Amino acid sequence: MAETPYAAAEEQLTEGDVLCLYTDGATEARNPEGEEFELHRVAETVAEHSGSTAEDIGRALLDRLSAFSQLSQQADDVTLVVIKIAKACCPIAS
Repeated sequence: MAETPYAAAEEQLTEGDVLCLYTDGATEARNPEGEEFELHRVAETVAEHSGSTAEDIGRALLDRLSAFSQLSQQADDVTLVVIKIAKACCPIAS
């Protein structure tokens, strides 16, 4: 998609931060009324479960998405990758 502009950025992640990567199948999933799940529901769910493990955050997202869509037929696949930054066990040599 050469016509689509993308910007590069760097962000420093620290202990306890959560990085959630997802496909558009998550934000564009629809409920029976046709409303989309959207980014704000992803962000709310991650924030609500930010004290949990990455696996539990991912599970909470999938559970909320399933409850939202009420098992409606998905038009697209949903892929999630949740990474939670843990405390380093050893100093990193520079």
